[in-house]
Amino acid sequence: MNSGSGWKEINSFSAKKEGEIEEKEWVKDYSEEGPYNKICLHRFSGKVKSGKIILCLPGTWSSGEQLIHLSYHGMGYAFPSQEKSRYKYLASRGHIIYALDYRTHFVPPFLKDKELSFMREWGLEKWFRDITESISFILDLENAETLLLEGDSFGGIAAFNYASRYSDENLSGLILMDGGPIKTESWELIYPGTPKSVEEMDGKGVFSLDCPGGINNPIWPFALKNPDVPSPVSGFKNLAEYLMHNLDATNFTNFKSYPFSKMEYIFPILATFDPFWPCRIAIDLKDEELSSLNRDIKLPSIFFTSGNFGTALWDESSLPRGTKKVMLDGYGHLDIYAGENTFKDVFSVLGKWIDNGK
Repeated sequence: MNSGSGWKEINSFSAKKEGEIEEKEWVKDYSEEGPYNKICLHRFSGKVKSGKIILCLPGTWSSGEQLIHLSYHGMGYAFPSQEKSRYKYLASRGHIIYALDYRTHFVPPFLKDKELSFMREWGLEKWFRDITESISFILDLENAETLLLEGDSFGGIAAFNYASRYSDENLSGLILMDGGPIKTESWELIYPGTPKSVEEMDGKGVFSLDCPGGINNPIWPFALKNPDVPSPVSGFKNLAEYLMHNLDATNFTNFKSYPFSKMEYIFPILATFDPFWPCRIAIDLKDEELSSLNRDIKLPSIFFTSGNFGTALWDESSLPRGTKKVMLDGYGHLDIYAGENTFKDVFSVLGKWIDNGK
């Protein structure tokens, strides 16, 4: 199927039926703007389609493919069930899920330094245009007028800022998953060490943030398959425990106490990240966020925040009025997406909020 809007339906490794769940994919090519300029939409639905339409925006280095399959261009290290994938869970309840692959998902992992200079133009306006065109395509395809916009981590930042501009246009609600309005003093914690301006970025020739995981850092899939090899640092039982302690120390997961997340669910997230993220996004978002805090978003909203990570970053006072706030005490950032108790504390709460008409 070819859409007049430039979207093309594709048959890829993931466009398949999985029990009662069906997936389709569409790609939109912007090759006239330079290499790797394309985006992709995944549509995930169950046999019954009587619920809401939801567009999911991934986090930094994440993708729609990762959100749904925990894989990177077909390479996966886990097979998430409904208890570990809220998209399968929501689709099984009749909702139609769309997840966006950003342009970053199509950048080859072997590029270095100035070979990534095309990312200079990958700023907020391009991201907003991609989101707008995705929403327009989805609503046209579904013959609908509105959808729910959901964002994970950076996706929550993007969703909040997008809604602050366009909340009256085609959005019926906002779902923020440990991402949203940022405390002014916390920007350095979000993207530490990034250039402060486009001029500084150009002068240093630094156009991207390298991922701590993904295909260029094979430690995560290696540890997943070989958890008992010796730790590189004394004081830990093995490599897996050493890595989990590092993630715990940076508040990305909490395996020592509630919610007791396991490496089997956390390591695949790190292993399937995209390799690069544009510095331009961080530069643009800082200015956009500061102005967005003064905008009144009139949308039903739900906000999940991790007690061990998000409370230091997100400005709850700037959330839309009447937002349902869900504080997850003891949770690290990644625990919200694939923790041991995520189904009970996150998926079911979100499902009830959506089903009850927000």
